Amino acid sequence: MIPNYFCRKILSEDKLNHIRKLITAKDVNWQDGNLTATNGILPQKKLLETFNKDVFSIIISDLDKDNQFNFIVMPDKTSNLIISKITEGGYYGCHLDDEFNGNYSTTIFLNEPNEYVGGELQLLINGNLKNIKLKAGWGVTYETGIPHQVLDVTEGVRYAGVFWSTSIISDPFLRNMYHSLANIQRKLNPKDKIYTNLKEFADDPFHEIEMLKKNIIRRYKWETLFYLEIVGKHSKSL
Repeated sequence: MIPNYFCRKILSEDKLNHIRKLITAKDVNWQDGNLTATNGILPQKKLLETFNKDVFSIIISDLDKDNQFNFIVMPDKTSNLIISKITEGGYYGCHLDDEFNGNYSTTIFLNEPNEYVGGELQLLINGNLKNIKLKAGWGVTYETGIPHQVLDVTEGVRYAGVFWSTSIISDPFLRNMYHSLANIQRKLNPKDKIYTNLKEFADDPFHEIEMLKKNIIRRYKWETLFYLEIVGKHSKSL
């Protein structure tokens, strides 16, 4: 089964240091975080937010090498990086992320946990509360529908980035099936066996699973392209 959330290191040290210089510069345009609230509940946040395409590009360059992220999320699109700055007394109240943002949310911590007190990302997973506060450069990815909040920062400053990813496979059941097939496939290591007979090649369980996986991806890529084409034709006719 695909986990509801997972934590791991995302940023290399040099890229983390570069990002920290960018987000702590004096000319950063910080805005009231409530300007991006989508559910009409105000004030939902007490924090500052900014947007930086350069920072997002840096994060994406390391995210592309994140095997765990790519294996579990199977991202088709990752977008909408928001960088938050929470000072003493700041928080982000209980909320649900916008369902149109994607299938997975990721929070990446951009300064060390000993630089601030409080500020844990709290997730409600299967009825249990999980408080997450990671080292700088580490991130947690979780299903977008999970209720969560950022607890009060009582001392110091907390920096973090949040972005969303849309999976190639939108159906959670088939996404879990794909993940299970991939796990089974890894246990059937073909040991670099080379085939010259196509029937024997196709009968190998490793390659049978590979064909199933590819057909699942093809189905969803085709359905996505078909949907976009229909929507495009409809919008032109309006």
